[in-house]
Amino acid sequence: MLELLADPERCQVVLVTLPEETPVNELVETAFQLEDRVGVSLGPVVVNGCYPELVGLEADPAAAAESAGTSLRAGEADALTAAATFRRERMALQREQLGRLADALPLPQLRLPYLFDAELGPDQLDLLAAALLDGVGALDPA
Repeated sequence: MLELLADPERCQVVLVTLPEETPVNELVETAFQLEDRVGVSLGPVVVNGCYPELVGLEADPAAAAESAGTSLRAGEADALTAAATFRRERMALQREQLGRLADALPLPQLRLPYLFDAELGPDQLDLLAAALLDGVGALDPA
């Protein structure tokens, strides 16, 4: 068993994290422990729950609605502005943590999307499997 675990051609550990500070810290610590103490090889890191980048979040909701030929109800502009601010901050945090992870642990990252669903069913699993397959397909075979 030890021979199998020590052979990087046959055994690699794939760690999973979220693009947030504490999970990234824990993953990096675990990775070094596994390499240093156990001596196993590390495979790509799976980063789960990545928000897709969105453009246009700086737009004024009322002006955007007007240019689209519609109007907003009372309070909708404020709610849309708050949602856009949250999303911009979330994407900035995510970029920061993904960069920090890459700096601390230079391994390929397989990024899975954040799913905005209350439950996981076949459709959601298909989305995650496709994202994982695309990420694995993009890995350098060398």
